Amino acid sequence: MAASAIVLGGVALTLIFAPDLVLSAAGAAVSDVTMVVAQLYGAALAGIAASSWIARGAVLGGIFGRAVVTAGATNSIIGLLVLARGTIGHHAHPVGPIVWVAFVVYGVIACGFSALMFGPTPSAT
Repeated sequence: MAASAIVLGGVALTLIFAPDLVLSAAGAAVSDVTMVVAQLYGAALAGIAASSWIARGAVLGGIFGRAVVTAGATNSIIGLLVLARGTIGHHAHPVGPIVWVAFVVYGVIACGFSALMFGPTPSAT
């Protein structure tokens, strides 16, 4: 949980304070609209990172940590599917290496949250 919070928090801060650099590295057009959307996405990631950081020492899974795990799993699984479509599905426009890195990072985070979401319920002992 702490690793996810640190990674997502770092990405969130980068998107909030330097969206133009991230958009350029991803090969996206840098405009007022795309910068605002990138910053809004950074804000959403900051929220997930904050909740993950707060819950880092809690027993997750089962009924008590379900909200935190559901938010993280939803974000990471949908993000992975979107990145898969963007990286694998569109051969006409090659994507930058930062998008492939994001694809791998989202895959790792999605596996972790999915294991918490769908795996055996951990015990509090």
